[in-house]
Amino acid sequence: MITLLAQVVVYFINGGMKMKEQDRRAVEGLARSGMDLDVLIGCFPSFPRDEVSDVYYDIQKLLRGFEDNLQVKVNCS
Repeated sequence: MITLLAQVVVYFINGGMKMKEQDRRAVEGLARSGMDLDVLIGCFPSFPRDEVSDVYYDIQKLLRGFEDNLQVKVNCS
């Protein structure tokens, strides 16, 4: 019974909704563009914070693997 009550409380704290797939894609795109987590949460106040942060950290994990390989050299002479 306590577990069900806890789930109901979390449901209402999160605004009573879950992110749709297209919402996740929008958050992923902005996270890939370099937007900070706090800004993402501020841009999408109706989305559950935990889901936005999960998407953000998933993208950050993916990007960390590519950062080392993406060394851009520019010759300005």
